Amino acid sequence: MQENFCSQLYDHLQDLKKAKGDFDTAAKGLENGNRRIVREVYEDYKEKRNIIDSIIGKIKKLKYIDFLEKLYKIKPAAKPEQIDIMIGGKTKEKLMQEMKRNDISVDSLAKKIINDNDFRISQEAKKINLIKLSVGDLGFIEGATTKEIYKRAKELGLYLCTAETGPNLRLQTESKDKIVVAMKEFKDLGAFFLYYYEGQLKLACVRANLDEKWPADYFWVFSLDKIEN
Repeated sequence: MQENFCSQLYDHLQDLKKAKGDFDTAAKGLENGNRRIVREVYEDYKEKRNIIDSIIGKIKKLKYIDFLEKLYKIKPAAKPEQIDIMIGGKTKEKLMQEMKRNDISVDSLAKKIINDNDFRISQEAKKINLIKLSVGDLGFIEGATTKEIYKRAKELGLYLCTAETGPNLRLQTESKDKIVVAMKEFKDLGAFFLYYYEGQLKLACVRANLDEKWPADYFWVFSLDKIEN
């Protein structure tokens, strides 16, 4: 499978490279100052953009299939969940306002992370692909440490999330599960933690140092793509 995966991925990347060149050419047709954009030029631009989106979709599907095949070799009964959310394109203030409007409880440490100068939000809004699975799904029926969880996730081709994933995920899912956002610990504050208590969705922080032990029924969220912000 790995050889077939690499071959298909290479073909898709070659297609993407060509499509990007065609897209750049079409985009230049829109850079005409104040002149009126010809409809045919704009339609050509949209077509090239759709081709790129289609190829990227194929690459993501291929990566997800590869992830599943690796996971099922470890835990055939695993039930991972694929989640698409939007991140970026809003201020911290807007993020907190949306939390309040949706009656989401944000604890003091989570607020401290969001308000920290090093908490970055992507300038442009974009969709990201997340994988939610339990510690048990990763093959650790007796639980595992953060270090063991991260090592296993890397073997499966998953990546840590950016910090902004936590608040946006809380806003875009009504899951009542206990979910740890896989991310680099934010200074000495920890990682984002989603849960439900007394009829209310919560966003909090938990210690996620490498030696921390997690029960098998706790869920973690990883990124299917490597994201920079």
